[in-house]
Amino acid sequence: MMEEIERLKKEIENLMPSEGLAAEAFKDLVKDEIKEFFRQKLNENPELKKMLHEGLIEYMEAKIKEGSAVAKVIKVASALGLTSMPPRLKEELVEEILKTFRKEIEEVFKRL
Repeated sequence: MMEEIERLKKEIENLMPSEGLAAEAFKDLVKDEIKEFFRQKLNENPELKKMLHEGLIEYMEAKIKEGSAVAKVIKVASALGLTSMPPRLKEELVEEILKTFRKEIEEVFKRL
């Protein structure tokens, strides 16, 4: 009988949320309230809303430019690496890269 009570007690404890879960839920509620407050203030001030929109567009454009710059640097680094390799190793590497990308491209076209 005592074992049964102990087992039921443990099951009930397992079903109850932990303090950590309750704290996380409370943090989420606070975050939601702050977001709502900011949305309200933005909606009350069209100039701020416009500035935020413009800032987000500039940010996205900058991220795209950053990605493009990184791609160029990788391209140059790859070209430097290839030009400094012995010809036999270079041929093997190029074949392997083409084989890999060929598979990737085929998969992309199959999904379309």
